[in-house]
Amino acid sequence: MFNIVSDKIAEIVSSLGVDVVAGTEGGGIPLAIAVSLKTGLPMIGIRKPRQFFTRRLIDGVLSKDQKVVLVTDLITNGYNKLKIAEVIKNEGGIVENLISVLDKEEGAAENLQEQGIAMHSLITLKSLLEY
Repeated sequence: MFNIVSDKIAEIVSSLGVDVVAGTEGGGIPLAIAVSLKTGLPMIGIRKPRQFFTRRLIDGVLSKDQKVVLVTDLITNGYNKLKIAEVIKNEGGIVENLISVLDKEEGAAENLQEQGIAMHSLITLKSLLEY
């Protein structure tokens, strides 16, 4: 199943014209690694911002003005992903797209769109439950 999911995400990533694949702590990093291997694009890992966190939040190389696609396993309202996009922006990257395996349909698409980020999801919670 993981191979099928990562194939589909890699297909979407290949159509977006991005430079870097980014994954967040948890389920996003394994997906980003798989997509990076399938597309040949470099990958970065993003730590979730935490209070009193003094280390760099990005693992990997991100150059100024590189287009980054954020890959995640699950999304609800998108607020945490907007914080991650801000981390990438502060390091000089550009986030215009996010790909989620499962969209719980709690407002993420609208919240991301307000910030100029298009959301692509493989499946919604409603579709999954209907299936």
